[in-house]
Amino acid sequence: MTEQGSVADRMAVGRNPDWDIDWEIGTNGELFVVDLIQSLKDGARVETKTDMWAAKSGNLYIEYSCRYFGEYKPSGISVTKAEVWALVLATEVVVFAPVDRLKAVARYYYVIGRRKPGGMKGSHPTWGVLIPMQSLLRDLTRPPALPPHPQQFKAGG
Repeated sequence: MTEQGSVADRMAVGRNPDWDIDWEIGTNGELFVVDLIQSLKDGARVETKTDMWAAKSGNLYIEYSCRYFGEYKPSGISVTKAEVWALVLATEVVVFAPVDRLKAVARYYYVIGRRKPGGMKGSHPTWGVLIPMQSLLRDLTRPPALPPHPQQFKAGG
């Protein structure tokens, strides 16, 4: 590291161009993407969810229960075995999120009451949480703290 201190110290002070530090930050980001791609090639479980309403509604819908044979059962984020979710938010916009981070964010919005039925017209209606698009990236990078005694996802709302 340079004599200017850590990357966090440098960022706290404000703009201070330093090619070595910027290069290190960029390289770490590139290595993360390469690692993700390699994990996919090696068989990492990725679940892809497409929410074409997200851009229009301003909310991302994350399903946590679905009705089968007359009763709601855990589904979606509640039962996924994937390590990463690929969230397709528009035809050419994708956000990759580690499932543990996405679960933490979804649980927060569940606890604060942003639960909503979705797709109630089909044979398998669902319940999910609405995550505001304007908060999505912030919340994925720093999941919000849960209030005391948080609820777990429950089938059927």
